[in-house]
Amino acid sequence: MDLAKLISIVLGSSLLTGLMGFLLLKQSEKITNTVKSQLSWKEKACEAMGSIYFQMQRSSLAFERYVKAKTPEERHYIEQEVLLKSNSAVNNLILTQGYLIAPELLENTKKLLNHYDAWVEKYQRMRVTSQSEEKFVFVGPDGYPFPKELEQQLADHYLRLWNELYGKSN
Repeated sequence: MDLAKLISIVLGSSLLTGLMGFLLLKQSEKITNTVKSQLSWKEKACEAMGSIYFQMQRSSLAFERYVKAKTPEERHYIEQEVLLKSNSAVNNLILTQGYLIAPELLENTKKLLNHYDAWVEKYQRMRVTSQSEEKFVFVGPDGYPFPKELEQQLADHYLRLWNELYGKSN
């Protein structure tokens, strides 16, 4: 075998090896970027669903305190400073980060949005416009029931995502 042919074979196989390495590197980068993108979405979805869930929990706990409150002043404070702000915060989270909510939760999330919109509207009519002394602001009887099952669904999705991202907690 002559030297020219040997050099040609070595150069050809080197080029082929380099090209294969380049293509594998590009494929690896593509896979890495896809995984990073999915991870980023999971992190954002976990944060959004967790935030909505904890605001709902805050609202639920505040309502329990509201029912037990002994004075109108206590009830007024809880309603104005916790319930109104928490319900409004949930609406804002859904409207700004709703695209991160799991598709199977969208129907109940829509009901929650409608419930809180109706609650805030009735709160404004009862407490701000007319200064009503009616004890509770309820919108369930008006056709806007609270979708209670959503709390557990959000908790389940939040915990599943959290465990996928950060591992099981003890």
